Amino acid sequence: MSSYELNRIMWDFHHNPKALELFQNDSNQALKDYDLSESERSAIIDGDQIKILEEGGHSLLTLFFVRKTGKLGYYDHALTHDVNTIHLRYG
Repeated sequence: MSSYELNRIMWDFHHNPKALELFQNDSNQALKDYDLSESERSAIIDGDQIKILEEGGHSLLTLFFVRKTGKLGYYDHALTHDVNTIHLRYG
């Protein structure tokens, strides 16, 4: 899959509070209209910022998404991921 759908989800949730609320209440229903790979879907549902970035998530959209979903971790990924291999996308 392309990272377009992944980023579109985070854009939609950032700009549409009702879509974000649906995601928080029923993630499968909220994601049904998006064309995601299984790993992209898992990263979004888990709110795993490192996996989202690895799948091609835009760095700022990813940050906004994990903040709004309450899944922003504090240094938890530094223990399990090599963050130096991630290429952040700003545009």
